[in-house]
Amino acid sequence: MTKIDEKAVWPSEIYQIRRGDTVSGGKDGVANIQAGQLADRTAYLKKSLESFSVMIQSGDAPYTDESAAQAAINAGKIAEGALFSVRSTDPMIWVAEYKNQGGTPVATGKVIADSRAIAISVFPSEADPDGTAQGIAATLPAQLFRVIFIDDEKEVIYRNESGSPAYLYEVAGAKVLNEIRLAMADDFQAVTARQGMSRATDMPARRTIAADFTQYLDTWSAGGAESPEQQRHLCQSRPAVADHLLNELCNRTLPPAHHRRRKGAV
Repeated sequence: MTKIDEKAVWPSEIYQIRRGDTVSGGKDGVANIQAGQLADRTAYLKKSLESFSVMIQSGDAPYTDESAAQAAINAGKIAEGALFSVRSTDPMIWVAEYKNQGGTPVATGKVIADSRAIAISVFPSEADPDGTAQGIAATLPAQLFRVIFIDDEKEVIYRNESGSPAYLYEVAGAKVLNEIRLAMADDFQAVTARQGMSRATDMPARRTIAADFTQYLDTWSAGGAESPEQQRHLCQSRPAVADHLLNELCNRTLPPAHHRRRKGAV
């Protein structure tokens, strides 16, 4: 008895016997074309199902929770020492890696982050000057993305809100921070003049004041700012911060006024 030679492929269409076809058997017979195509599709589906079953049994597909993983271990689907993944309850984590350790699912500490925890970086273009169109196209709802402006040396952070960009904050780059530092240096000179500090003032003392004055700004420039909101607050309140801080530093570093006059008299 002959049989149809099955192949695990998916024919794009099923042949329909025409009225003028001569019904004939055999390998290439019209009567067997449909049967062969349907047999190929069946073999394809069977192979796909078997592959999926093996993936589940091997732990490659994430289990819904730890209890489902424990049930798989008890059923012998996960071997001792085998690694597998479990969907996380943390909204920022997609799956976490586990290991069958003595018949118990034990987390290894490795995770795969959820898309919302990954900030996509895009650059503006002539067609998309603020970069938001590219950011929305590259992200999912609730996912963050940042637009990097190289010329202005800043980054603007957005969130994809159901297909619309929601502005969160922006981070100043080194260029902007250097401009702030220079402006604050000008404030330093102005305040020291108001405090009566001349060019003859002890230079080590002035260097100490300048170093203290820029210490926190250097920290932010190196990426150590506690939050972008604090960094933006500094930029907005620079003159007030400069006056207040330098007044404190000058009062702390310089000797009392009557001592300065006495020294000058001598």
